[in-house]
Amino acid sequence: MVHFERLDVRHPPPPSMPTEAARQLMAGGVLDLHLLDVEECPALVAEILALQTARFDPADQSYTELLAAQDEVSLGWGTAEAHGKDIIDLPPLLARVIDRLDAFCAPLRAPGERRLFSITPSIRRARSFPRFYHQDSPHRPRAYRQIWDLGLERSGEVLDVHLIPCQRLEDETGAIRAQHAALFQRAEFGDHYGMSDADIDARQRQVREETLPTIGDQHPLRDGHALAWIDRLFYHSTYLRAGRALEDLRPHGRSIVLIREFIGHRRRGLPSDAELARLLGTPVHGA
Repeated sequence: MVHFERLDVRHPPPPSMPTEAARQLMAGGVLDLHLLDVEECPALVAEILALQTARFDPADQSYTELLAAQDEVSLGWGTAEAHGKDIIDLPPLLARVIDRLDAFCAPLRAPGERRLFSITPSIRRARSFPRFYHQDSPHRPRAYRQIWDLGLERSGEVLDVHLIPCQRLEDETGAIRAQHAALFQRAEFGDHYGMSDADIDARQRQVREETLPTIGDQHPLRDGHALAWIDRLFYHSTYLRAGRALEDLRPHGRSIVLIREFIGHRRRGLPSDAELARLLGTPVHGA
């Protein structure tokens, strides 16, 4: 069984809490951090929407990623028509959330490492697919140490998140055991934005509550809470709750924020493109 530790961090935590939490994370535990009152969640959604609407229509197909270093924050965004990258100040509620999470990073950082977060909001979305198990670090060595899934609106009502310790899926070589291969994406979907949920299921059936493997542990994502785990220790997937359909999100979508901590950042400011590529483990052209 995975140990889920519930911690109230709506106020600055005592110094001993992050140290003990780090020990539990490294031992394979998951944190359930109560970061915001339910009444504050719409205000954080509004902060993010304000950043987006100043640049594009959030209802259109788009992406948003904030990079938050110690002394500098950038907002990268893009649509089919335009894209940009702006230096910004974090709005107050999001800044408070990042400061709280940063306290839980310090005990696990190597000497000289500094804050660098990737913050990816998914605000009032009525879809989330393809849904298969994965880790967030795209390459090896791993780009990310900790992952946080912060719930804001309808966080686990229609879609929720499920975690499985890697050791329950892997053999002694680190490869996925054959009996678990269907949990991971095997089909090619191309531009999945143009596909419906049923279209994707027709190629490979996605994760649903009815088909969750018994080797994982369910712990609902609640509004104002963030689930936190060490990326290298878990596989995770969004899944569709039993008896629900994505159409249930059309009247009022689901809002979450995915936050990832980079490993190995050493400057107080933002990394250059080449530095970011190295942190992500991707080739740097001309280097």
